[in-house]
Amino acid sequence: MLPPVQLVGAAISIAFLAAFSWFFLKSRIGIAMRAVADSQQVAMAMGIDVRRYFALAWAMAGAVSALGGVVYVVQ
Repeated sequence: MLPPVQLVGAAISIAFLAAFSWFFLKSRIGIAMRAVADSQQVAMAMGIDVRRYFALAWAMAGAVSALGGVVYVVQ
């Protein structure tokens, strides 16, 4: 028997996993982030602002870690 709080935490985690999967596979920004992660020089040659996507990656990491902390504390 699981408490309802743990089920909500699991549902939030699964929802964010699905959202990030879609984001990195289908959105233009996600594809650019994957290109920067693969090869910065090629991404720059294709016109992608590498510094902007590094900043976005750090911002997303901060937001995800904050969400993880909230879910952990609530459980």
